[in-house]
This record gives sequence, structure tokens and C-alpha cells, in this order.
Amino acid sequence: FTVDLASTTFAYERSFGRAPDRADQFSQPAAVEYDTNGNVFILDRIGHRVKKYDPEGRFVKEWGKRGEGRIGYATTLVIENFNGEERILVVDWTTKVYDLDGQYLDTVTMPNDIKATDIALGADGSWFVVDDHETMTLNKLSSDMSVLEWSTTGPTDQNLQNPGSVAIGING
Repeated sequence: FTVDLASTTFAYERSFGRAPDRADQFSQPAAVEYDTNGNVFILDRIGHRVKKYDPEGRFVKEWGKRGEGRIGYATTLVIENFNGEERILVVDWTTKVYDLDGQYLDTVTMPNDIKATDIALGADGSWFVVDDHETMTLNKLSSDMSVLEWSTTGPTDQNLQNPGSVAIGING
């Protein structure tokens, strides 16, 4: 699989928000995802919220600033499928779970003092969790949060120096 960017034409379509003085604008956009219906979800890290836009780019709603499921200084946002339902996972050392309408559902606490900074879910239900705050590791967890594998840190070729993010390949 290769992408030839030299022969690819990109066309400007639209932009979202410019300054944090209105509900549809941002303080520090940190991550963007979209659901199967084409809705766009943007994590506003400094604004401590997720903003939802419809497929045409119209602001729908925001959540995460107050109450149960309040978002701290989150680092990423991921949309994953759980038992046929799309869920939004917001990572701010813990992982907060919301439905696509922003309803807070749960908080997943990582084992072994892992402070999650990025996550990806494997096809088998396992979680790949980056911690670049405390343990400086990439961890593979089972769906019940048992540690299956982990990397180590240190100045060797096999160890991670400052893991920033994780992604799962197209085949899981």
C-alpha cells in the first residue's frame, strides 16, 4: 500500500472554530474522530470538552466541562465499537467512556499505575495503552484490564524512550 501525495489533489472544504469565545470554537483542539454517521467529534484539550458537529459541519453540542465524567487535560479521543455500539473514549490518564450523544457511561482505570496518554483497541478486545507520563511504556491489556504484555524503558534499541501514541493496523 502506497500513497502518492505528489499526484493527490486536496481541496479546502471547511474549517471549525477559531477562538474560544463561542460554543463552536476551540481553545486547543487535540484530536478529531468521526462516527459511522459522519458526525465529527473534536477534543478541545484546554477547554476540557468534546464538541460534536454534524456531517455538514454544523455545531451540535459539547460536553465534559462539568459534572460526572468531567474531562481533565485529555490527550486523545477515540471512537470504538463495543458490542455493536459506538463509544467515545476520552483519555486523560484514566479513560472516560461516553455514548455518541455525550452521555457519560463509565471511567476505566488502568492497572499498575499506568497513566494513559493514548489508546487503541485490538480486534480481539485487547487494549494497547501508551503511558508517557509515569512508566514510559506501551502496555497490552486484556479486556478485563489484566496486563498481557508491556514494553520497558531505557536507552537500548528494544526499549521506548518517550512513547507518544499507538495505532492498530488495518488487519487489527
